[in-house]
Amino acid sequence: SPTSKPTVFGCENFLVLIEADLDDAHKYYGHTLTWELLDIDTREVFIQEGPLKHSANLTYNECVPPGRYSFNITNTRGDGLGPKGNYLIFSDSLMIGGSTKFGVNEEMVFSLPYNVDELSGREFDWCAGDFFVKVTTAANPQLLSWKVTNENGGVVAGGGPYRKPFDTYSQWVCLPNGSYTLYINSLDIFGSKGNKVAVFVESKLLVSVTDDVFGQSYSASFNLK
Repeated sequence: SPTSKPTVFGCENFLVLIEADLDDAHKYYGHTLTWELLDIDTREVFIQEGPLKHSANLTYNECVPPGRYSFNITNTRGDGLGPKGNYLIFSDSLMIGGSTKFGVNEEMVFSLPYNVDELSGREFDWCAGDFFVKVTTAANPQLLSWKVTNENGGVVAGGGPYRKPFDTYSQWVCLPNGSYTLYINSLDIFGSKGNKVAVFVESKLLVSVTDDVFGQSYSASFNLK
């Protein structure tokens, strides 16, 4: 896991790459994709984009001051970035998170600057293997959501609810050293559910559960050192 260290803060310290693969429903029925980068302490919005109603490849390279930030992305239809869409987030050349597919909303909370002790020398390093979640939906994915909180109770990542049944969603997040708790919630209380959530921490399986087993809520704690 990465640790913070003093750094020269330049003007290419925050980069977001977004590939949106949206269908015609966004154009004709008013569904939209929006996202923002918010300074948690000052409430200043550094990036606020959308509503987007069509497919596009987008790049945002912003100079932002040190601080705690929330990246929040929402699709009102619940389709995420579409079948072939994805987003990647970088701090300088360090990939700190991203997603290949999400439902209605995803959020990441992190501090900038964000550095590892040693980089490998590749064009883009990444530590997002710290936390990886894979959600396999069943008949009612719109009732499933999850979040990760730090030792102070603050939300550092989250996903769901999801729209498409019998599909697979994934998200990875770069997290600093510390203690965390994973919470999974399923509001589906009738019959067989079958939504499955698998979580890997530092490339090792932390948990693989279905809401048929845990019912309406599940939690698990983990540490990054």
